[in-house]
Amino acid sequence: MSEEDDFPPILRVLNALCTLQQPSTAMLAGSSGLSEWAVKRQLVNLRDTFKVQWRFERSGKSVDGGRGHYVIEDMGVFDRSKVIGLCLPKPKTKA
Repeated sequence: MSEEDDFPPILRVLNALCTLQQPSTAMLAGSSGLSEWAVKRQLVNLRDTFKVQWRFERSGKSVDGGRGHYVIEDMGVFDRSKVIGLCLPKPKTKA
């Protein structure tokens, strides 16, 4: 089991939204280890259940060649710095 699997999918998507520059659906999928459809379901869950306000900005091309990127307008019930800190890899300790 990878360290990434220690976190629920919704937190992996939210962390990717907070840390990636102009994230597209494909970038969120790559960063979270989920399919693009699973990412879209998690985005709806973030909006409907946790009141995270995001929008999709259409553009000619996003960083990875897609057709736009996501922007968070309000973190809802989450604290941005705590989400990022929670999902950061923990330093390895000597046994």
